[in-house]
Amino acid sequence: MNVAGIRLGDGRLVWVAAEGMDPQPLDEAVVRIGDQSLTGVVVVAPAQLSGSPDVAGHLVSAQAREVPPLSCDDLPGAAMPPLGTETPEGIVTAINAVTGMVSLTRPDGERVEFPSSRLE
Repeated sequence: MNVAGIRLGDGRLVWVAAEGMDPQPLDEAVVRIGDQSLTGVVVVAPAQLSGSPDVAGHLVSAQAREVPPLSCDDLPGAAMPPLGTETPEGIVTAINAVTGMVSLTRPDGERVEFPSSRLE
């Protein structure tokens, strides 16, 4: 039997028969338990189970949720250069997102530190 674990909107975890379906974790799901249709999120896909728990209902549908693109631009240090970036003055070998300072190692081995805004 193909079984999936669904976390319902009220927080309950229910096991449902998912015959003929391949729901994946985080898919939005509609389940039928008795005469009720309930919505939730897939938290355990059938392929993740080694056994078959007792089922409470049937999976009616499952579809991938739309996830908004992540933006890290507002995080401290997001505008700082990655380690290893080569600049005319040297290679970035350390960054301090809190202070906004960047350390470069010059070709002669000297290490210098200055504000990251200077690299822009």
